[in-house]
Amino acid sequence: MKLHYNLFLIIFFFFNTNFINSQNDLSITGTSLVQDQYTQIPLEQVALMATGGVIENIGTAESTNVVLTVSVFDSSSSIVYTESSNQMTLVAGSVIPITFNGYTPTLVDTYTTTYNLTLAETDQNPSNNIVSSSIEVTESIYARDNNVRETSFGFLTATGKMGQSFDILNTQDVVSISFELFNPDPAGVGDTVLASIWDTVNNVPNVKIAETNPVSIVNGANLYTPNLVGGPLTLQPGKYVFVVEETTDDTFLGLSATNDIFTPGAAWFTSGPVDAWINFELVQEVALIIRPNFQNSSLDVSDYSQINNAITLYPNPSNDFIQISGLSQSEVYTIYNVLGVKINNGIISDNEKFNIQNYSNGIYFMKLENGVKLKFVKK
Repeated sequence: MKLHYNLFLIIFFFFNTNFINSQNDLSITGTSLVQDQYTQIPLEQVALMATGGVIENIGTAESTNVVLTVSVFDSSSSIVYTESSNQMTLVAGSVIPITFNGYTPTLVDTYTTTYNLTLAETDQNPSNNIVSSSIEVTESIYARDNNVRETSFGFLTATGKMGQSFDILNTQDVVSISFELFNPDPAGVGDTVLASIWDTVNNVPNVKIAETNPVSIVNGANLYTPNLVGGPLTLQPGKYVFVVEETTDDTFLGLSATNDIFTPGAAWFTSGPVDAWINFELVQEVALIIRPNFQNSSLDVSDYSQINNAITLYPNPSNDFIQISGLSQSEVYTIYNVLGVKINNGIISDNEKFNIQNYSNGIYFMKLENGVKLKFVKK
Protein backbone atom coordinates (compact mmCIF):
# COMPACT_ATOMS: atom_id res chain seq x y z
CA MET A 1 0.00 0.00 0.00
CA LYS A 2 2.81 2.38 0.85
CA LEU A 3 4.52 1.63 -2.49
CA HIS A 4 1.34 2.50 -4.43
CA TYR A 5 0.93 5.73 -2.44
CA ASN A 6 4.52 6.84 -3.19
CA LEU A 7 4.08 5.99 -6.87
CA PHE A 8 0.91 8.11 -6.94
CA LEU A 9 2.81 11.09 -5.47
CA ILE A 10 5.57 10.75 -8.07
CA ILE A 11 3.08 10.59 -10.95
CA PHE A 12 1.05 13.51 -9.53
CA PHE A 13 4.20 15.60 -9.05
CA PHE A 14 5.38 14.86 -12.60
CA PHE A 15 2.10 15.86 -14.28
CA ASN A 16 1.50 18.82 -11.98
CA THR A 17 5.03 20.20 -12.60
CA ASN A 18 4.62 19.93 -16.35
CA PHE A 19 1.19 21.60 -16.14
CA ILE A 20 2.60 24.56 -14.18
CA ASN A 21 5.67 24.99 -16.39
CA SER A 22 3.81 24.56 -19.66
CA GLN A 23 2.57 28.09 -20.28
CA ASN A 24 2.25 30.56 -23.12
CA ASP A 25 4.27 33.75 -22.83
CA LEU A 26 5.07 35.73 -25.97
CA SER A 27 7.01 38.99 -25.86
CA ILE A 28 7.88 41.88 -28.18
CA THR A 29 11.62 42.11 -27.62
CA GLY A 30 12.50 44.70 -30.26
CA THR A 31 10.94 47.30 -32.56
CA SER A 32 12.11 49.49 -35.41
CA LEU A 33 11.53 52.73 -33.53
CA VAL A 34 14.71 54.22 -34.99
CA GLN A 35 13.81 57.78 -34.02
CA ASP A 36 12.29 56.84 -30.67
CA GLN A 37 15.28 58.53 -29.03
CA TYR A 38 13.78 61.91 -30.01
CA THR A 39 10.71 63.65 -28.57
CA GLN A 40 10.40 66.22 -31.39
CA ILE A 41 11.58 65.88 -34.99
CA PRO A 42 11.35 68.42 -37.83
CA LEU A 43 9.15 67.17 -40.65
CA GLU A 44 12.07 67.23 -43.09
CA GLN A 45 14.15 65.00 -40.78
CA VAL A 46 11.55 62.38 -39.91
CA ALA A 47 12.30 58.83 -41.08
CA LEU A 48 10.22 55.81 -42.07
CA MET A 49 8.64 54.44 -38.88
CA ALA A 50 6.78 51.27 -37.89
CA THR A 51 8.88 49.07 -40.17
CA GLY A 52 9.07 45.93 -38.02
CA GLY A 53 9.55 44.19 -34.71
CA VAL A 54 10.98 41.10 -33.07
CA ILE A 55 8.79 38.61 -31.21
CA GLU A 56 9.97 35.82 -28.94
CA ASN A 57 8.33 32.83 -27.27
CA ILE A 58 9.73 33.04 -23.74
CA GLY A 59 7.20 30.55 -22.38
CA THR A 60 7.39 26.77 -22.30
CA ALA A 61 4.46 25.94 -24.58
CA GLU A 62 3.92 26.21 -28.31
CA SER A 63 1.86 29.26 -29.35
CA THR A 64 -0.36 29.17 -32.44
CA ASN A 65 -2.08 31.72 -34.70
CA VAL A 66 0.48 34.31 -33.62
CA VAL A 67 0.04 37.73 -35.29
CA LEU A 68 1.99 40.96 -34.80
CA THR A 69 0.08 44.12 -35.76
CA VAL A 70 1.52 47.62 -35.97
CA SER A 71 -0.64 50.75 -36.00
CA VAL A 72 0.25 54.44 -36.24
CA PHE A 73 -2.20 56.96 -34.76
CA ASP A 74 -2.28 60.73 -35.19
CA SER A 75 -3.17 63.18 -32.40
CA SER A 76 -6.90 62.72 -33.04
CA SER A 77 -6.49 58.95 -32.41
CA SER A 78 -7.18 58.19 -36.07
CA ILE A 79 -5.22 55.28 -37.58
CA VAL A 80 -3.04 56.59 -40.41
CA TYR A 81 -1.28 53.26 -41.02
CA THR A 82 -1.71 49.65 -39.91
CA GLU A 83 -0.32 46.29 -41.04
CA SER A 84 -0.36 42.75 -39.67
CA SER A 85 1.96 39.79 -40.11
CA ASN A 86 0.87 36.41 -41.36
CA GLN A 87 -0.27 33.88 -38.76
CA MET A 88 2.62 31.92 -37.27
CA THR A 89 3.29 29.04 -34.89
CA LEU A 90 6.09 29.65 -32.40
CA VAL A 91 7.65 26.83 -30.41
CA ALA A 92 9.26 27.63 -27.08
CA GLY A 93 12.46 29.64 -27.52
CA SER A 94 11.60 30.90 -31.02
CA VAL A 95 12.79 34.39 -32.00
CA ILE A 96 11.13 35.78 -35.13
CA PRO A 97 11.86 39.16 -36.81
CA ILE A 98 8.89 40.73 -38.63
CA THR A 99 9.18 43.34 -41.40
CA PHE A 100 6.47 45.86 -42.32
CA ASN A 101 6.24 48.42 -45.13
CA GLY A 102 6.27 51.26 -42.58
CA TYR A 103 4.94 54.81 -42.56
CA THR A 104 6.49 58.24 -43.14
CA PRO A 105 4.53 61.22 -41.72
CA THR A 106 3.75 64.01 -44.19
CA LEU A 107 2.07 66.42 -41.75
CA VAL A 108 3.11 68.20 -38.56
CA ASP A 109 1.41 66.28 -35.74
CA THR A 110 2.00 63.85 -32.87
CA TYR A 111 2.22 60.19 -33.94
CA THR A 112 1.92 57.15 -31.69
CA THR A 113 3.22 53.79 -32.93
CA THR A 114 1.75 50.71 -31.23
CA TYR A 115 2.85 47.10 -31.70
CA ASN A 116 0.30 44.49 -30.55
CA LEU A 117 0.90 40.74 -30.34
CA THR A 118 -2.00 38.23 -30.37
CA LEU A 119 -2.19 34.41 -30.21
CA ALA A 120 -4.83 31.68 -30.05
CA GLU A 121 -3.96 30.64 -26.51
CA THR A 122 -4.17 32.67 -23.29
CA ASP A 123 -0.91 34.50 -22.71
CA GLN A 124 0.16 34.21 -19.07
CA ASN A 125 1.89 37.62 -19.18
CA PRO A 126 0.03 39.95 -21.60
CA SER A 127 1.93 43.04 -20.37
CA ASN A 128 4.81 42.34 -22.80
CA ASN A 129 2.50 41.95 -25.80
CA ILE A 130 2.07 45.69 -26.42
CA VAL A 131 4.74 48.35 -27.04
CA SER A 132 3.91 52.02 -27.74
CA SER A 133 5.93 55.15 -28.39
CA SER A 134 5.04 58.72 -29.43
CA ILE A 135 6.94 61.25 -31.55
CA GLU A 136 5.97 64.86 -32.23
CA VAL A 137 6.70 65.88 -35.81
CA THR A 138 7.31 69.65 -35.81
CA GLU A 139 7.86 72.42 -38.33
CA SER A 140 11.32 73.28 -37.02
CA ILE A 141 12.24 71.95 -33.55
CA TYR A 142 14.52 68.95 -32.94
CA ALA A 143 14.58 67.72 -29.31
CA ARG A 144 15.56 64.81 -27.09
CA ASP A 145 14.11 66.21 -23.84
CA ASN A 146 10.54 66.13 -22.55
CA ASN A 147 10.43 69.76 -21.34
CA VAL A 148 10.73 68.73 -17.69
CA ARG A 149 13.82 70.01 -15.85
CA GLU A 150 14.85 67.48 -13.22
CA THR A 151 18.47 68.48 -12.74
CA SER A 152 21.10 70.92 -14.01
CA PHE A 153 24.84 70.78 -14.65
CA GLY A 154 27.69 73.28 -14.66
CA PHE A 155 31.42 73.77 -14.09
CA LEU A 156 32.56 75.57 -10.94
CA THR A 157 36.28 76.01 -11.54
CA ALA A 158 36.81 76.09 -15.29
CA THR A 159 35.10 77.02 -18.53
CA GLY A 160 33.16 74.12 -19.94
CA LYS A 161 31.02 72.90 -22.80
CA MET A 162 28.08 70.50 -22.83
CA GLY A 163 26.47 69.20 -25.98
CA GLN A 164 24.00 66.77 -27.48
CA SER A 165 24.07 65.00 -30.84
CA PHE A 166 21.35 64.99 -33.51
CA ASP A 167 21.10 63.01 -36.74
CA ILE A 168 20.58 65.11 -39.86
CA LEU A 169 19.00 62.86 -42.48
CA ASN A 170 18.26 65.49 -45.13
CA THR A 171 19.99 68.76 -46.04
CA GLN A 172 18.35 71.60 -44.11
CA ASP A 173 19.20 75.06 -42.72
CA VAL A 174 19.58 75.43 -38.96
CA VAL A 175 18.53 78.89 -37.74
CA SER A 176 19.02 79.00 -33.99
CA ILE A 177 19.66 76.84 -30.91
CA SER A 178 17.39 76.73 -27.85
CA PHE A 179 18.64 75.67 -24.42
CA GLU A 180 17.38 75.96 -20.86
CA LEU A 181 19.60 77.33 -18.09
CA PHE A 182 18.83 77.31 -14.39
CA ASN A 183 20.61 80.10 -12.54
CA PRO A 184 20.09 79.97 -8.75
CA ASP A 185 22.77 82.59 -7.99
CA PRO A 186 22.00 86.32 -8.36
CA ALA A 187 25.74 86.88 -8.76
CA GLY A 188 25.54 85.11 -12.12
CA VAL A 189 22.99 87.51 -13.59
CA GLY A 190 24.49 89.29 -16.58
CA ASP A 191 27.10 86.61 -17.33
CA THR A 192 27.01 85.40 -20.91
CA VAL A 193 26.94 82.01 -22.62
CA LEU A 194 26.59 80.97 -26.25
CA ALA A 195 25.70 77.88 -28.24
CA SER A 196 27.63 76.26 -31.09
CA ILE A 197 27.51 73.49 -33.68
CA TRP A 198 30.24 70.84 -34.02
CA ASP A 199 30.77 68.25 -36.69
CA THR A 200 31.78 64.74 -35.60
CA VAL A 201 34.32 62.03 -36.29
CA ASN A 202 33.22 58.56 -35.18
CA ASN A 203 30.28 60.29 -33.46
CA VAL A 204 32.63 62.35 -31.22
CA PRO A 205 32.57 66.21 -31.40
CA ASN A 206 35.39 67.28 -33.68
CA VAL A 207 35.44 70.89 -35.01
CA LYS A 208 33.20 73.86 -34.26
CA ILE A 209 31.52 74.98 -37.48
CA ALA A 210 29.20 77.74 -36.20
CA GLU A 211 28.14 79.57 -33.06
CA THR A 212 25.30 81.78 -31.89
CA ASN A 213 25.26 85.28 -30.54
CA PRO A 214 25.91 85.30 -26.77
CA VAL A 215 22.99 85.63 -24.35
CA SER A 216 22.93 87.22 -20.89
CA ILE A 217 21.85 84.97 -18.02
CA VAL A 218 18.93 86.00 -15.80
CA ASN A 219 17.60 84.50 -12.57
CA GLY A 220 15.77 81.18 -12.41
CA ALA A 221 15.01 78.64 -15.14
CA ASN A 222 14.69 80.16 -18.60
CA LEU A 223 14.77 78.97 -22.20
CA TYR A 224 17.19 80.96 -24.37
CA THR A 225 17.08 80.94 -28.19
CA PRO A 226 20.02 82.82 -29.77
CA ASN A 227 20.36 82.96 -33.56
CA LEU A 228 23.44 81.77 -35.41
CA VAL A 229 26.03 84.43 -36.16
CA GLY A 230 25.89 85.22 -39.89
CA GLY A 231 22.43 83.74 -40.40
CA PRO A 232 21.17 80.20 -41.13
CA LEU A 233 23.69 77.41 -41.74
CA THR A 234 23.06 74.58 -44.21
CA LEU A 235 23.77 71.17 -42.67
CA GLN A 236 24.43 68.20 -44.91
CA PRO A 237 23.36 64.69 -43.79
CA GLY A 238 25.43 63.45 -40.88
CA LYS A 239 25.67 63.61 -37.09
CA TYR A 240 26.20 66.99 -35.41
CA VAL A 241 26.58 68.03 -31.78
CA PHE A 242 24.82 71.17 -30.55
CA VAL A 243 26.76 72.64 -27.65
CA VAL A 244 26.26 75.25 -24.90
CA GLU A 245 29.49 76.99 -23.89
CA GLU A 246 30.56 79.04 -20.89
CA THR A 247 32.39 82.21 -21.89
CA THR A 248 34.11 82.91 -18.55
CA ASP A 249 35.29 80.58 -15.79
CA ASP A 250 33.22 82.36 -13.12
CA THR A 251 29.93 81.42 -14.80
CA PHE A 252 28.00 78.45 -13.41
CA LEU A 253 26.36 77.09 -16.54
CA GLY A 254 23.36 75.35 -14.92
CA LEU A 255 22.29 73.54 -18.10
CA SER A 256 18.92 71.83 -17.52
CA ALA A 257 18.35 68.12 -18.16
CA THR A 258 15.73 65.42 -17.72
CA ASN A 259 16.38 61.95 -16.30
CA ASP A 260 13.40 60.20 -17.92
CA ILE A 261 14.94 59.97 -21.40
CA PHE A 262 18.40 58.69 -22.20
CA THR A 263 20.26 57.56 -25.33
CA PRO A 264 23.80 56.16 -24.90
CA GLY A 265 26.47 58.24 -26.64
CA ALA A 266 24.18 61.20 -27.33
CA ALA A 267 25.37 63.71 -24.70
CA TRP A 268 28.92 65.06 -24.22
CA PHE A 269 30.92 67.41 -22.02
CA THR A 270 34.42 68.85 -21.76
CA SER A 271 36.11 71.43 -19.53
CA GLY A 272 39.33 73.39 -19.47
CA PRO A 273 41.44 74.85 -22.30
CA VAL A 274 41.72 71.54 -24.22
CA ASP A 275 38.60 69.86 -25.63
CA ALA A 276 38.68 66.26 -24.42
CA TRP A 277 35.08 65.17 -24.93
CA ILE A 278 33.57 62.64 -22.50
CA ASN A 279 30.24 60.79 -22.73
CA PHE A 280 27.78 62.28 -20.26
CA GLU A 281 26.57 58.88 -19.03
CA LEU A 282 29.85 58.49 -17.15
CA VAL A 283 28.40 61.15 -14.84
CA GLN A 284 24.64 60.66 -15.23
CA GLU A 285 22.20 59.25 -17.77
CA VAL A 286 20.23 62.28 -18.97
CA ALA A 287 18.85 64.15 -21.95
CA LEU A 288 20.04 67.76 -22.06
CA ILE A 289 17.56 70.51 -22.88
CA ILE A 290 19.32 71.65 -26.06
CA ARG A 291 17.25 71.93 -29.24
CA PRO A 292 18.34 73.01 -32.74
CA ASN A 293 15.72 74.97 -34.68
CA PHE A 294 15.51 74.51 -38.46
CA GLN A 295 14.00 76.47 -41.31
CA ASN A 296 10.99 74.81 -42.90
CA SER A 297 11.62 74.97 -46.65
CA SER A 298 7.88 75.12 -47.36
CA LEU A 299 7.53 78.48 -45.58
CA ASP A 300 7.75 81.85 -47.31
CA VAL A 301 9.88 84.83 -46.25
CA SER A 302 7.34 86.18 -43.77
CA ASP A 303 7.03 82.76 -42.12
CA TYR A 304 10.81 82.51 -41.94
CA SER A 305 11.00 85.54 -39.64
CA GLN A 306 8.66 83.74 -37.25
CA ILE A 307 10.75 80.58 -37.24
CA ASN A 308 13.86 82.69 -36.73
CA ASN A 309 12.43 83.77 -33.39
CA ALA A 310 11.91 80.10 -32.41
CA ILE A 311 8.92 80.89 -30.21
CA THR A 312 8.28 78.01 -27.79
CA LEU A 313 6.10 77.04 -24.84
CA TYR A 314 7.56 75.24 -21.83
CA PRO A 315 7.32 73.12 -19.79
CA ASN A 316 5.21 71.13 -22.21
CA PRO A 317 3.31 69.06 -21.11
CA SER A 318 2.43 70.85 -17.86
CA ASN A 319 -0.26 70.67 -15.19
CA ASP A 320 -0.08 74.19 -13.78
CA PHE A 321 1.77 76.90 -15.74
CA ILE A 322 3.08 77.35 -19.29
CA GLN A 323 5.77 79.92 -20.13
CA ILE A 324 6.42 81.47 -23.53
CA SER A 325 9.90 82.21 -24.90
CA GLY A 326 11.22 83.82 -28.08
CA LEU A 327 8.82 86.76 -28.45
CA SER A 328 10.40 89.97 -29.74
CA GLN A 329 7.38 91.99 -28.54
CA SER A 330 4.07 91.51 -26.72
CA GLU A 331 1.51 89.58 -28.73
CA VAL A 332 -2.26 89.11 -28.68
CA TYR A 333 -3.03 85.41 -28.19
CA THR A 334 -6.04 83.13 -28.39
CA ILE A 335 -6.19 79.59 -26.98
CA TYR A 336 -8.32 76.88 -28.60
CA ASN A 337 -9.00 73.26 -27.69
CA VAL A 338 -8.70 70.41 -30.21
CA LEU A 339 -12.31 70.99 -31.32
CA GLY A 340 -11.52 74.58 -32.30
CA VAL A 341 -13.46 76.10 -29.38
CA LYS A 342 -11.93 79.34 -28.03
CA ILE A 343 -10.87 78.87 -24.40
CA ASN A 344 -9.05 82.08 -23.55
CA ASN A 345 -7.43 85.17 -25.03
CA GLY A 346 -5.28 88.10 -23.95
CA ILE A 347 -1.89 89.76 -24.38
CA ILE A 348 1.36 87.98 -23.50
CA SER A 349 5.02 89.06 -23.30
CA ASP A 350 8.28 87.16 -23.62
CA ASN A 351 9.02 84.81 -20.67
CA GLU A 352 5.55 85.44 -19.24
CA LYS A 353 3.73 82.56 -17.55
CA PHE A 354 0.02 81.82 -17.80
CA ASN A 355 -2.09 79.58 -15.60
CA ILE A 356 -3.63 76.39 -17.06
CA GLN A 357 -4.56 74.73 -13.75
CA ASN A 358 -8.27 75.02 -14.51
CA TYR A 359 -7.96 73.54 -18.01
CA SER A 360 -9.13 69.97 -18.62
CA ASN A 361 -6.43 67.47 -19.52
CA GLY A 362 -5.76 67.39 -23.24
CA ILE A 363 -4.24 69.18 -26.24
CA TYR A 364 -4.56 72.96 -26.77
CA PHE A 365 -3.36 75.47 -29.35
CA MET A 366 -2.15 79.02 -28.76
CA LYS A 367 -2.50 81.23 -31.83
CA LEU A 368 -0.59 84.51 -31.82
CA GLU A 369 -1.64 87.59 -33.78
CA ASN A 370 1.60 87.34 -35.80
CA GLY A 371 0.35 84.00 -37.19
CA VAL A 372 2.46 81.64 -35.08
CA LYS A 373 0.53 78.62 -33.79
CA LEU A 374 1.85 76.66 -30.79
CA LYS A 375 0.61 73.41 -29.31
CA PHE A 376 0.73 72.47 -25.62
CA VAL A 377 -0.60 69.63 -23.48
CA LYS A 378 -2.34 69.95 -20.11
CA LYS A 379 -1.71 66.76 -18.13
